[in-house]
Amino acid sequence: MLARLNWAAVLALFSLAILACFIGSMIGGLGTAVYLLPFSGIFMSVIYPTLNSKGISCFRKTEHGAVAGVILFFTCGAAALGPLAMGVISDAFGDPKYGFILAAGLSALLFLGLLLNWIFNPARELLQRLDHSEYGVVVGQNTSV
Repeated sequence: MLARLNWAAVLALFSLAILACFIGSMIGGLGTAVYLLPFSGIFMSVIYPTLNSKGISCFRKTEHGAVAGVILFFTCGAAALGPLAMGVISDAFGDPKYGFILAAGLSALLFLGLLLNWIFNPARELLQRLDHSEYGVVVGQNTSV
């Protein structure tokens, strides 16, 4: 899919789908969340590796290992602390919907960031320059062997 479609557009669309899943869970309650949360995971499974790949690609090859470690550290932290925060908020306010409100708010921030990334494409020049200097990719040239 990412080979055929604009990766930034796919991420923006999928982050909107995640937001819709959390809002649906918040509004529909636990019975709805049982179905929507696995769907949010399907959309996340595209976003996570794509963001990691693009993030790593913004650095020289010699720095890929270190950058991958930093990205992995923060994504692991978020994967552990996000559900914990949802549980703490839900327990503190006495209803799971408050955890979904937190998740929906964070998902809205993710969507906004990915939407702005799609619109402004701030890393375009950097990625093109690194494609040329690190990988020898020339735009418009067939590099297949």
